[in-house]
Amino acid sequence: MEGIYFYYTSWFLWVMFTFLSNKTSTRFYASLLILLLLNSVSYSINIGSYNISLTAIIIIVSSLVILSLQKQQVKAVVISISIGLGYTGALFWEAVSPVWLVLPRLLLVTLLAYLLVYVAVHQIWMRIGVWGLGSVLGEVIYSIYVGEMGYREPIGEMAYLDMYSLVIFMVLTTTSFLYVVNEVEGMITQRIKRKVGMKP
Repeated sequence: MEGIYFYYTSWFLWVMFTFLSNKTSTRFYASLLILLLLNSVSYSINIGSYNISLTAIIIIVSSLVILSLQKQQVKAVVISISIGLGYTGALFWEAVSPVWLVLPRLLLVTLLAYLLVYVAVHQIWMRIGVWGLGSVLGEVIYSIYVGEMGYREPIGEMAYLDMYSLVIFMVLTTTSFLYVVNEVEGMITQRIKRKVGMKP
């Protein structure tokens, strides 16, 4: 069932931000953005002969806002374009290659996108912005290209939202895990230093 991963991860992240995070402006805006994404799923806009979901529009706008607040804006845009082209290539590969029967698009594209974003970008919010902008850009390029061949592919459908949300979830989970590991390592190091200092 397409969309189930989007709903599960979105609600999980909303609960985490709303009830388990520190009361900051980041928590407020993140919770608000997730609610907007959840409530915009059933709406879409026709631009010419193309149909784009309101959720995809919110994703690209929020991604641009996030990237505008970063220091390395040019780098972020270049990486986003690269990810967009790679995402478009993956969609074409799915259409023509039988290997996708063995490795589903949801699994393969999600893992490849996550690895690419994680390696290319080192700041968590920049990763989220780059993936949002790049993935929607890939959807747009693919839709325009197949539209020229007489096919109509909606931009930002549920299959896309599944991949988008899973990559975001993996980015946040990895970052949180590494943060916990660093905190535990720091506590252990301090305890060892205290014990060494107590020795005569």
